[in-house]
Order: sequence, then C-alpha cells, then structure tokens
Amino acid sequence: MFSVRLDSPDLTFTASHRIRFLDGTSERLHEHRFRVVAEISGPLNAVGYVVDFLLFSETLRKILRYLDGKILLPKDEREEHEAQNSETVLRLPIPGTTAEFLAADIADRLSRSLRQRNGFAFPQEDYEIAIALEEAHGMWAGFKKQNTEYR
Repeated sequence: MFSVRLDSPDLTFTASHRIRFLDGTSERLHEHRFRVVAEISGPLNAVGYVVDFLLFSETLRKILRYLDGKILLPKDEREEHEAQNSETVLRLPIPGTTAEFLAADIADRLSRSLRQRNGFAFPQEDYEIAIALEEAHGMWAGFKKQNTEYR
C-alpha cells in the first residue's frame, strides 16, 4: 500500500469538551487546542496517487474549521450552554468526546467528504484513513478507519 500524510503545525482547532467517567461524574467543560495529523493509505488510482494532496488538505481543513470554536458534545448529552449559545454547541454522532472518539469522528467526516467530491477517484477498497489527535503537548490519541464503517 501507498500513503500520503498531512502533518503541519497549523492543522489545529480549538474546542471545548469534557469526559464522562464510568461512575457517571464528569470533568468540567474545558478547552484544548487540538492538533491533527492525517494519513490515507491505499492503492494508487489510475493517475498514480492515493489521493490528491490539495484536495486532502482542503477537505481536512474544512472539517477543522467546522469544529473550531465549538463546545463539543455527544449527541445524547444535555448541556447548560446549549440554550445560551446554541450556535457554539456542536452535537457529534459519537458516544463521548474523548480524544479517541474525536479522532474517529474526524476520520469519518474525512472519508464521507472525500467520497462526495464530484469526479474524485477515491479507492473503493483497501484504503485506510488514520487520524492522530494531540489533545495536549505529547498526549496523542488515534483512530484508523478502514473501508468499512466504524459505527
């Protein structure tokens, strides 16, 4: 398999989240400047590349802009900020907002967005999207999405 990787210091977004613990308690809502490294692996297309770098970069940056400045919540969680700042609250289709689940959500959005692009020859089989998400300096979580859905 071949791969392309985006690893730039400006692939970041700032967002608030909190973690719910097993006992039902949760941390306070807090903010991070998340950094993202993304990689797509797979066979070469007819032109001779896995994915066009410019399209890959443009699509990932659009996703990060969408997340930037938001309060990130799982779809089923209620939050007091919701009524006051509904435009800043973003409900994600994930069970929690750990860095691991956020990485999975970014991978899923990237896969769907690339497939929806007109005329884009994204591999239909044997591809993998890997997202590494740095929550704090030196603290990384990751997710690898293969051509099957993770949820």
